[in-house]
Amino acid sequence: MSRMHFQEVKCRNCGHIGKINIWDSINVDSESKTKEEVKSLEFFKYTCPECEESFQIEYLTVYNDTKNHFMIYYVPKEDVDMVDKIKEMKVPKTSEEKARIVFNKNDLLEKIGIFESRLNDVLIDLIKPFVISKVMEDGISKEKAESIYFSKYENGKITFAFPEIENNFKVDIPVQLYEELWTRNRLKKTVG
Repeated sequence: MSRMHFQEVKCRNCGHIGKINIWDSINVDSESKTKEEVKSLEFFKYTCPECEESFQIEYLTVYNDTKNHFMIYYVPKEDVDMVDKIKEMKVPKTSEEKARIVFNKNDLLEKIGIFESRLNDVLIDLIKPFVISKVMEDGISKEKAESIYFSKYENGKITFAFPEIENNFKVDIPVQLYEELWTRNRLKKTVG
């Protein structure tokens, strides 16, 4: 079940005090509109009713997708002291369910994409150094190459995006690399 409360927010532009819905947790199975809002980051957007300035609000929330057997705790930097409390909470114990903690919105979106694609995030992270090295061989700086995110999985390819590289740069990796890592590491390759 989704839970929310109202919180006052001060506009960064004009100083007006307004209210925003703060979602403590989201069950995307019952809140499909909210699921799309999270993916577009509209979920974290606040628009001041006074000056109409829009900006992103940072707050702790739990993204729960029971259909795909995962939950993601989004913990902004100012709430990092909550991590130990989150780890003490009851989290899924079965091998089909996953619980993760992320600290930025790009990581939140990446985990959602990985788990919705029914892939294992550990394996995806094991593939990233290989992809980074290939991109660096093509003359891309290490700093830009290391800003790598899972983008999608379709047609036998896993696509990685590099937001720091111009023209929405992406690299496709054959799913066979993922399968080989799964075999070698004996990890669970899918979420559900």
